[in-house]
Amino acid sequence: MVVASPVMQEYFATLEKQALVEYELARAARKKGRDPKPHVEVTLARNIGERIEGLISALYPTIANTGLANAILELEHKYDQGDWRVAFAIAKQCAHGVFITLKSREEYMDLGTRVGLAYLTQGTVSAPLEGIVGIKAKKRKDGKEYLAVYYAGPIRAAGGTPMTVSVVLVDYLRELLGYAEYDPTDDEIKRYYHELEMYNDRVSRLQYFPSQEEVQFLVKNMPIEINGSPTSKREVLIYKDVERVETAQIRGGMCLALAEGVAGRAKKLWGGLARFTDFDFSRWDFLKEFLDLQKKQYAHAENDTNETQEDTGIKVKPSFKYLRDAVAGRPVFSFPSHPAGFRIRYGRTRVSGVEAYGFNPTTGFVLNKFLAIGTQLSIERPGKGCTVTTCEVIRGPVVKLTAGDVVRVDTMEVYEKHKYDIAEVLFLGDVLVNFGAFREHKHVLVPSPFVEEWWALELESKAPDSALAERFVKSPFQEIGYDEAKAISRKFDIPLHPSFTFHWNLLSADDLRILVNAVCAPTPLQLARTDNLTLKASNELKRVLETALIPHRVSPGVLIVEHDNARALLDTLGGEDGFDAITTALARDNDASILRAKKSALTILNTVAPFALRDTAGFTLGARMGRPEKAKMRKMTASPHMLFPVGEQGGRFRSLNSAFEQGFILSDFPLRYCDACSSMTFLNVCEKCGAITKHWNTCRRCKTSTSDTFHCLPHKALSPEEKESYRTSPFERRAIDTTALVNSALEKLRVLDTNTLGNGFSTLNFLVKGVKGVTNETKTMEIIEKGILRAKNNVFVNKDGTMRLDMTQLPVTHFKPIEIGTSVARLTELGYTHDISGKPLSHAQQILEIRPQDIILPACQELPETDTRRDVLNITRFLDGLLKAVYGLDAHYAITRTDDLAGVLCIALAPHTSAGTLCRIIGFSKTQGGLAHPLLHAATRRDCDGDEVGFMLLLDAFINFSHDYLPNQRGTKNMDCPLVLALSLDPSVIDDEVFNMDVVWQYPLSFYEDTLVFKEPSEVSLRVVENLLETPEQFEGYGYTHPVDNFNNGIRVSAYKTLPTMDDKVEKQMDLAFKVRSIDVAQVATLVIEKHLLRDIKGNLRKFSSQGFRCIACNEKFRRVPLRGNCTRCSGKIVLTIHEGSVLKYVNQCLDLSSHYKVNTYLKQSIDVLRQRLESVFAQDPEKQEKLSNFFT
Repeated sequence: MVVASPVMQEYFATLEKQALVEYELARAARKKGRDPKPHVEVTLARNIGERIEGLISALYPTIANTGLANAILELEHKYDQGDWRVAFAIAKQCAHGVFITLKSREEYMDLGTRVGLAYLTQGTVSAPLEGIVGIKAKKRKDGKEYLAVYYAGPIRAAGGTPMTVSVVLVDYLRELLGYAEYDPTDDEIKRYYHELEMYNDRVSRLQYFPSQEEVQFLVKNMPIEINGSPTSKREVLIYKDVERVETAQIRGGMCLALAEGVAGRAKKLWGGLARFTDFDFSRWDFLKEFLDLQKKQYAHAENDTNETQEDTGIKVKPSFKYLRDAVAGRPVFSFPSHPAGFRIRYGRTRVSGVEAYGFNPTTGFVLNKFLAIGTQLSIERPGKGCTVTTCEVIRGPVVKLTAGDVVRVDTMEVYEKHKYDIAEVLFLGDVLVNFGAFREHKHVLVPSPFVEEWWALELESKAPDSALAERFVKSPFQEIGYDEAKAISRKFDIPLHPSFTFHWNLLSADDLRILVNAVCAPTPLQLARTDNLTLKASNELKRVLETALIPHRVSPGVLIVEHDNARALLDTLGGEDGFDAITTALARDNDASILRAKKSALTILNTVAPFALRDTAGFTLGARMGRPEKAKMRKMTASPHMLFPVGEQGGRFRSLNSAFEQGFILSDFPLRYCDACSSMTFLNVCEKCGAITKHWNTCRRCKTSTSDTFHCLPHKALSPEEKESYRTSPFERRAIDTTALVNSALEKLRVLDTNTLGNGFSTLNFLVKGVKGVTNETKTMEIIEKGILRAKNNVFVNKDGTMRLDMTQLPVTHFKPIEIGTSVARLTELGYTHDISGKPLSHAQQILEIRPQDIILPACQELPETDTRRDVLNITRFLDGLLKAVYGLDAHYAITRTDDLAGVLCIALAPHTSAGTLCRIIGFSKTQGGLAHPLLHAATRRDCDGDEVGFMLLLDAFINFSHDYLPNQRGTKNMDCPLVLALSLDPSVIDDEVFNMDVVWQYPLSFYEDTLVFKEPSEVSLRVVENLLETPEQFEGYGYTHPVDNFNNGIRVSAYKTLPTMDDKVEKQMDLAFKVRSIDVAQVATLVIEKHLLRDIKGNLRKFSSQGFRCIACNEKFRRVPLRGNCTRCSGKIVLTIHEGSVLKYVNQCLDLSSHYKVNTYLKQSIDVLRQRLESVFAQDPEKQEKLSNFFT
């Protein structure tokens, strides 16, 4: 049992009890026989053993209830949770036939490998089912047998380490069952490296690309062959006909397992295997030599890097990696480590962590509204990406207005006042990054800027028992006047408050001299009379004030620093002593170059100011926009309402209405036989007598209907391959009567609504869409009643029969009732009785800690299609209608108001996984993100760096999900579907990234001091989730350092989604590049052209040149245009499948960018060559159609 407090145990028990109620309801519905199976096909799991057993049973159905789950739990008790030895031990039992009997040794090893990999991936992802094609015994040159493991592309979902260990797992089983080692030939070794090169250059960039020497060494020493099935139509250029390699096509699974797996994770693999003395892994001792080879190869590059860092004194260098894939229309916000970029500030809000970072809401508005809540950013450090969340108390942008004034935009009131006058963004503001992000990515801590919370800790250290310290430590973000800040600094000998400490570290000694000369000029300062500091204007002085981010106004001939900022500036420069000290300090060194090299403005000012000054500039990070935020119901191609084939009769809309008008559908339908009335049908329930039918087959040779698996077998011995040709088919192509089918369906559904569904006659008053043909192995389809009900309720089907809501993942540990639109009374019913202070819940502004399996779905009013509140309500109405009209049961939800949606049970399931987690809706935010506890995100094996998660209603999955619906294609058959459901969240079997998230209420003073010396995160002690495992605190009592007034505050829809055309998006992108100081506009134009536009034009031109053709009437496909000039099937018109417009769509943008901005000559010439090539392919029409609006510009 999971360790939790009594309150949390009651919460888990309540969720499970409610889930079991819906499970029993679904069982009763399934027994009616209207679905592919008479039982619920989602396996319930209460622990990792049951999860793995349920997952593997999708391929080996007989493994269920054989004791596999208990054996895994016993091994965990023997070793430890997550221990690799559990995977090896359970694989050994499977290979020895402990649980089920199989036909061959290869099958036993296949089962053992899949079960072992399932344990390594915590029974969550589909890699054990989809990522391994099989294990095959092959002949060595000496006639002995060795093993080859065949990987496929979905092995990537396993992650690098489990994928690597699976190779060792196969070798472990090889030794157990007595197979010889792999003996690679020279051609096979060379094929490996060449194929890796091809995959990396032509298919997908590898995270780790090994050198030729590394590949040669690994393959020569590998005891098994790493092979794979073809995943690309591309063929290798050389070594195509290697004897023991079955294909000339690129094998993606092999490339991933060898490069990103064994080669890329060799150090971690060797470290893990070396710990286990009770298992003999001596065959893998070659890894130690391989690691020496890696060190030797990369030692030269590391030495060069170290020498550079020693020479420059830079401990953290700018990184340009995030700019490699710049996209048109998605802005670059800051170049690497630019001083005007995002300032890194340490901390966590209640809606950040696990790669979600905090930004001031005004930042999104200032940046042309591209930066919305949930928008993904590609970033420079500490990781690769993050998502945007709100934090109102951190520093916002600093902008220059059209009149030249410099203003801090920390609040929306300031933004609204100046939003039409912003000419330039001098500073992007803070990005709030939690310590856990640096710990997760093993990135050294960069120096923190001196911020309000640090200042409060300094005050507390000097006056621990004072009321003043208590006031500011409790609320460090409150406003403070300069006079009070100065008095506190001098009284307690602490640095000046950061609100009045400008970015002095960005100024050189020469810059400081310009400022001092302006202040000390004979012009009257007028400070005593007007409370302002008036300085004679000059370009140099203006630049200095802007660099240091000193707010000021511009009047004719003068620059005016006002009020508290003026007094802070004068005192900092030593104005109390008449500026003698600063003048002397600047004149002390006659050699200005020495002064610039050794002293910054901050260093000099600390010798003359009446108080200490700290660096407020800190470290910055670069960022660009990645994916925009997302929330919508998932729709398949053509947005079908049902998994029912409508064939060609459905027309181009694939509608049941069109097929109904024609009276028939010609397609592949399954064969079913009714024992009661001895009739053949395609339905699970006989339309004549109402009995449940059984599966039947048809002979491919004689077309006889039979229950036999093989038919027309000759009276002679056949090889397995020959016998396979006599296998019967579970379906046949036939025409069905749609009039009778629709009449029968409408008759059942009229009990719900006679107005919409007709009153005693057949009518479909709304569009009902099916699929052209189902793609599963047996052509199993849904009943059309489900499609009609979905269409009536405006919901859409997914490939597995469920209805899915996809959204950007966002974390939340605490919320306010007002933020989620749920009443206090309803939340109390759901168990939220007290706030985080222990006070009874009584009003909507109290802060509550979210339970680990509760979710807050998006309901963004700015985009109606993102309102999942409406979608959930429609799904509940669909399910109630289904229960009542089709299954003859009572409605389950009967929801009439949106407040009642709180409490609805769902399943959280991320793409590439096959195990969902039970969760409960408690409300709806105004964002486009799916807000959930970080532990729940980790349970889906995802973080919040821009990933998506899908939710489906629990009852929907129980009733409508069927494995028989899934397409018979690798990568889709078992992926992204709820094969298994974890009823309770167990932190010991979730993704371990969340373990690094800090949960403190305040970072200690020592932490900020540690950042100044670039300490490794491992050397810093802070309370993180990992410290809470196996204690009741692992689920509750999480802290956060920075408050959020309302997590809905900010941009909710990115401008990228609201701007209608790509021209508009690029125009806004370049406008932002002009406006933001941390960006080089010419480099942005170059990046957009090189990384996106040129690639797109060239790729589309290549596709255009090799395209096929299709008939607009029957959709028949042709490789070339028939000689007759029209369709050979129906004489319809033949058209292109790729049109000229798709090739030329970015040409004008490319030409405009290259002409308007200073891109390099080579790029301009490349564009000109491409333009000439396009002109040679597409004849230029002298008459060009223009938009009417073009004549009015």
